[in-house]
Amino acid sequence: MSTRYLRCAGLIALVAGVLQVGCLVDVENEHKDGDALAESALPIEVLAVNVTDSMNRGIFGKRRDYVYHVGGKYVRHEFSVDTHGHADAYVESIDDNEAHVHGWADAFSGYTFTLKVWIEQ
Repeated sequence: MSTRYLRCAGLIALVAGVLQVGCLVDVENEHKDGDALAESALPIEVLAVNVTDSMNRGIFGKRRDYVYHVGGKYVRHEFSVDTHGHADAYVESIDDNEAHVHGWADAFSGYTFTLKVWIEQ
């Protein structure tokens, strides 16, 4: 191969490398700017309610309504219940002010539930 051909190939590779790095930097900066905008647009979630409650009954059954203060714009919730015997608990409703849980247990039964509610800050 001639020296002239090798110099041209090297120059083309150098220019292509510079252009490629320049494109990568622009795309990377665009991605970072887009993330900053996306992060600032997302609401910040705060755990407002984190309770665990239970009921265990003896000879007589019972039902109970629980009300918990939320105090902010409701975003999401998690609820889990563990029962034994003939019992249950469930979330009746959640709004920006209160979370309502209803539970009941027959004789010699019970439940334990955990409720977590997140609000927008």
